[in-house]
Amino acid sequence: MVALLHRFEPYRELLRVRRGTAHKTGTLKAIATLAGYIDTKRHGTVRYVIAIPGGGHARRWNVVDVLSRHL
Repeated sequence: MVALLHRFEPYRELLRVRRGTAHKTGTLKAIATLAGYIDTKRHGTVRYVIAIPGGGHARRWNVVDVLSRHL
């Protein structure tokens, strides 16, 4: 998935932006996913993929918030 994000990066403006991250959400059976880009001062653009089992819809945003604060 990260390799796909790398190839998609020139088109990232097509993605929805929320909480400072251009991203795409998704749900597989019982897995909440989130993949996208975070622009940081320290590391430049960071690509991420999050997959949380169970009812992780809200928790995936908690992970993004932590990443944004610490990168």
